Parts: sequence; structure tokens; C-alpha cells
Amino acid sequence: MRSILNLLSFVIIVLLIVSIAGLVKNVKEKKPIKKNLEALGACLIVFVILGVVMPSRNPESVENGLETKTTKNEIKQSIAVETETMAETTKAQETVLDKNIESEAQMSESATEVVMGVRDETLNGHGYSDSGREEPQYVGIIGYAVNRLQGSADNYEAFTETPWKVPVYEKDKQFYNEVGTIDHKTEVLVLSQTLKHEGYGRYSGYLTVEDTESKEQYILDVADFITKPYWAYDLREAALIGHCVAEFHQKSDYYPVNKNAEKVELEDGTIVHVVGRTGSWKNGPDGNENQIEAIVFKDWAYGYGGVEVYFNVDDLELIY
Repeated sequence: MRSILNLLSFVIIVLLIVSIAGLVKNVKEKKPIKKNLEALGACLIVFVILGVVMPSRNPESVENGLETKTTKNEIKQSIAVETETMAETTKAQETVLDKNIESEAQMSESATEVVMGVRDETLNGHGYSDSGREEPQYVGIIGYAVNRLQGSADNYEAFTETPWKVPVYEKDKQFYNEVGTIDHKTEVLVLSQTLKHEGYGRYSGYLTVEDTESKEQYILDVADFITKPYWAYDLREAALIGHCVAEFHQKSDYYPVNKNAEKVELEDGTIVHVVGRTGSWKNGPDGNENQIEAIVFKDWAYGYGGVEVYFNVDDLELIY
């Protein structure tokens, strides 16, 4: 097929040359050239057609005079490859999108932490140094307002009536005057602090705080501020953080004792005011057996004040 086309092309070229030569001759001799132009035009048309047809005939796609057609399997394979490529591209785009969303979420969370403050339950609270005798740094820290119930050994009502109240203050020149109360366990964010070194690792002073829920601002005595919610821990740990309320049930092999390590008879279900861990006593309670110090109003009906009693930690249940 291609040989025939090549032969036709050669013939047309020859005719084209002859037509041009005849046209030139007639022009020189001033003879009519209409037929020469018609012949030349016909040759050009055929030549152009052959020029278009021949390149479209790919010798590699012709075998024994028949064109090789794309098979159905080849089409299916091509579609499968394209589909797989599109799927991989989509998956890659989704992965990038997920990473972007995660990154934005982390940035948003980080920004929220800056606004809301930082939680650090390793701090001692109450104005005690966290490193040597250095001033504790509470600004930007989230903690809790708590009532230490000082003098509660003589105040049964203050101990039993809940919720406990924490005093708040107003500054008047160099003085701080009590102007109200907020609930014990109120979560607050420290905005500023004014502390004074009292000696060793102890500081006194005041904190300006913001209620994390109501956004109201108050001034607290630093001694009424903690960073660790004692009510979320077991009693052994809670007793190191602040005062709390517990209920007595004899479960261990150790009875409650007084300062002289003498047995104290208590009714089951007695409510006690936990004030700390048992200290070191000469000929007194054993801190390994009776680890918790509490105030008990055993004879309150007779007008007696509270007395210190020492309990095994397994015999007390933290209730407030």
C-alpha cells in the first residue's frame, strides 16, 4: 500500500513539473494558459491529498495490509492503571489534608493553653518554695482556692458545714481587707502575686486570681492556694496537700490512738477532720501504723473541743 502511494506521489511530482514548464512556455509565447493552470491546480490538489494521507499511515501499525487495533484487554489495563493512579493521588491528598487539620488543631490547642493557663501539680502551693528558698512562681498557673480551717479544733460548725468558704480580699493601700468568700475547691487562674519571704522556704502574701468558670477576679491569701486537687488522690497523698473530711470505719489491724499511743474508742461512721500526716513522736503514735492525723469532736455534746487522733489510712474514707 505504501509503495503505491509513493509511486503516485512521484508521478504527480513529474506531472507538476511538466505543467509548470508548459505554463512558462505558453506565457513566453503568449499562448492561452487556462488549460495549463487547470492541470497545475489538479496536480497540486492531488499532491496535497497524498501529503496528508501518507503521514497518517504508520508502517508499524500495518501488518500484511491490515491495521492492528487496540485490544479490549489493553483498554482495560489502561483504565485500571489510570484508576489506580487517581486513587493514589486522592489518598495522598487526603493524607496531606488530615495532616493540615491535625496541625491546625494542635495550634488551636496550644493557643488555648496560653489563654487558659498551665496546670502544674508538682508545685507545693500554700506559699511554700518549690526550689530551695526561692519565691514560688504562681502567675499563669491554674489551681484551687481552699480553706485551711485554722483553729478548727475549737470550731465544730466550721468543720461540718459544707461547702467550706474561702475568704477573699480587697487591697486598701498597704492593707488587705476581707470582703467576702468563694467556695472551697473553686478553680482559679493566677494573674499576679505579691509575696513576702517569711524565712526558710515560707512566703506570705496575696494572689490576684480569676475564676476559670465565672471569669470574676478575686484576691486570695497565698496560704489558701493549691495546685493539686487533693480530693482526686488517695488520703495518704491528700493529707500532705490540705485539710479534708473523712469518715471512720475500722478495717485495718490498728486502732485509732491519741498522742500517747493509747487506744481511742470511736463509733463506726465518725466524721473526722484530717489535718495532715502523723509526725515523729517520742513514745507517741507510730507513723507507719497510724499515718493520718485528724481532729475528732468525740465529746462535742459535752462541750469539749476537738482532740488529735491518729488513724491507719485504711480506716478512713475521704468524703470532702
